[in-house]
Amino acid sequence: MFASMVAPALVQAQTGTPQISLIHQYRITDFGLGILNDTITFANNGTSSESIPSVQLGIPDNVSSHAAGWVLSPSAQYTMTSNDVDGVTMFTITPVSASLAANATSTVSLKTFLTGVLNITAGQKTNWNVELLLTPSLNMEVSSLISRVIVPQSGSFLPTPSVSGTVFNSTLGETPPGYTLTESNITPSIAMESSIFNDTSTTGFLPILVYSASTSIVPSTSGLPLVVQQVTLRNLAYYAIDSLPLSLLDNNVTEVTILPSTETPTINPTDANLTTGDLSLTVAPFSAGIAPGDNFTFTMSYTAPQTIVQGSGTTVSVSVPYVLPVNTLVQVYTVSVQTPQGVSGQGQTVSTVDNASPISPGTVTVAYHINAGIAANGAVPAGALVFATALILLMLRSSSKSEEEELEEEGDDQKKSVSKLADIIKAVEDKMSLTETFVADLASKAPGTVPKADFTKLRTELDSLKSRTFHRIGEAKQETDSKRLTAVLNQLLEAEREEDRAAKDLLNLYEQYQTKKMREDTFQRLLPSYRKRLSTATNSVSDLVNQAQMDSNQG
Repeated sequence: MFASMVAPALVQAQTGTPQISLIHQYRITDFGLGILNDTITFANNGTSSESIPSVQLGIPDNVSSHAAGWVLSPSAQYTMTSNDVDGVTMFTITPVSASLAANATSTVSLKTFLTGVLNITAGQKTNWNVELLLTPSLNMEVSSLISRVIVPQSGSFLPTPSVSGTVFNSTLGETPPGYTLTESNITPSIAMESSIFNDTSTTGFLPILVYSASTSIVPSTSGLPLVVQQVTLRNLAYYAIDSLPLSLLDNNVTEVTILPSTETPTINPTDANLTTGDLSLTVAPFSAGIAPGDNFTFTMSYTAPQTIVQGSGTTVSVSVPYVLPVNTLVQVYTVSVQTPQGVSGQGQTVSTVDNASPISPGTVTVAYHINAGIAANGAVPAGALVFATALILLMLRSSSKSEEEELEEEGDDQKKSVSKLADIIKAVEDKMSLTETFVADLASKAPGTVPKADFTKLRTELDSLKSRTFHRIGEAKQETDSKRLTAVLNQLLEAEREEDRAAKDLLNLYEQYQTKKMREDTFQRLLPSYRKRLSTATNSVSDLVNQAQMDSNQG
């Protein structure tokens, strides 16, 4: 079915204004979402300056309602306002400075991710019906209108897109593949078409829903900090996903460490090779791909690239570019710095963005300071001092070390154990503190007063802290030769898993109650046993931490 209409905007003459061209792109991504990108170029081909006019771009509401936030670029040179007129969202785009010099051009683009455009039913094979926006409206004549429909490598549309009987040229064999229509000297009007999307590849087309992703910067005694990233997603395809393309902060990384917080958990941190940037889910430490309709969580770590790390004295800042671990829309994205004992965060240590996408510009900068380790009573905790001293020295040294220095760095095994245990204690304390806070806060809230986004954020924070705790325990196990201490650390790992399950089960219970999916009498009946289970798990973790400290002190 084909539909075309002129948006309710007054078409203006272009006398005295630059020549205008419009490139419209509607893309279906490899992950099953849509991307809308309209780029307007103003060109002054004359010999004197001209004024860039304000323009009105029209997007029908049945398309704009799928948008996950609009990005205007460059935002320093243009501003945007929007209003709804007769079923069309009108974007008024205005230059900050209207003057355009002779023989100069100026370009502005409006982009967004579109959700739910393929009408996918998770785990089921159905027709992927799409309402394609083939052209938007613009209230001025353009010298050139290029409309492109872009698909994944093995994708296609049926029927071939067309506007007013003019069929798009197929460019499926080009990069990127798709369909293109070029028109000249036209005032664009809205054109839509109902179509069916098809993709023949079960390895290249990977429709997923990413619930959350996080990037944590973790100070490391190796000099450069670690990047720890966690992703929770759902496979929307009707087939298993065996390999997942990743977008890392360092394009040169060919191996990541999969951490134990991955669900199903791996026993120890395990290295996993990346094949052309893809993480295989059918080889160790994974056992099988993501089944149709299933949820999946994994956590990975790698060393931060030198290019994003800056040090000044004992303060380190890390500029995290807006690169999501999976190059698609993420419902909740968190960037944070994790601070083991002997390290303190500087400024804002946690940033959270809803509906984060790869088209969002900029960076998030987090910083930490390496403390001298002075406690409240004036004493210097041994673990903090060992950690801070080693980290400061390693950061300030050159990469070239003498044999004598390397021997000195190996140090005393007992001090290493103390340092690792200090890190574990800090991680455990942070996680317990968050759990205690959310339990106390939720207990004071009436049903229906806590939004679902708050529960998602809490789960993300719990997962981030769990990842840090498991990583610290894994490091301590690698550092010790004591079988007794190793046994206690294994017990601590299992106790932490139980504490994490108990905390999340309690969180789920509160969410059912808050969203009014559970009656109050049922909630009140279940609450005591859930809280008792969490309390028991927490006490077990505390006892094992104390036992680990005693075993470490005994050498």
